[in-house]
Amino acid sequence: MQHGIILSVQTVKRILKCLRLRRAGRNSESPLEQIVFAIVEELENSCGSFMGYHQLTRRLRRKYNLQVRRDTVMKSLRIIDPERSIECRKKRRLKRRRYITPGLNYLWHVDGWDKLAPF
Repeated sequence: MQHGIILSVQTVKRILKCLRLRRAGRNSESPLEQIVFAIVEELENSCGSFMGYHQLTRRLRRKYNLQVRRDTVMKSLRIIDPERSIECRKKRRLKRRRYITPGLNYLWHVDGWDKLAPF
């Protein structure tokens, strides 16, 4: 009642039915062949090899309009590309860049997350 609008449960159910909105069930996932095809296409044609499971799942949902769960993407990636998917994603650590500069204030980094403390 934050906005002053009061709706009964029956009204909400009726609106959801008119809009054909419902919860996704356990069996409402897209066919596995479509999911695997989209994953392979992302790995070959874009920077999908550097994506994590969450980001790849989101891209499959948005770009390919697939209903897919994250664990399905994880299992598929382990089968399709075992070396990259396991080793690259298990590290989960920041790769620090190494800068060699001739002096102070010679190089400024725009990204505030990658500090130049040990330059």
